[in-house]
Amino acid sequence: MLDFKTALGRALDDISPVSTERIAVATALGRVLRKPLLAMSPIPRFDTSAMDGYALQATGCVPEVDIAVIGEARTGGVPGELAQGSSMRIFTGAAVPWALTQ
Repeated sequence: MLDFKTALGRALDDISPVSTERIAVATALGRVLRKPLLAMSPIPRFDTSAMDGYALQATGCVPEVDIAVIGEARTGGVPGELAQGSSMRIFTGAAVPWALTQ
């Protein structure tokens, strides 16, 4: 049995880089990028939630007082506004609700 370093060396000895070519995105299935592809603008164009949870507008919250859950922010939807002292259930990938300032 070969150790990893020897096996890797043998495998790399048998390959060589291929030339690059420009192709349409529609024909790129199964291809590999030679270098990273960078977006020209942020995608999506809004802040999104990284996990399920609750968005909270903490301004105006008082310790030991219940916080109203006023709605949900679902992926693909447009969330409502968060008033002071309120919260909203938020799902992974959903737009982060924006807070009303009073």
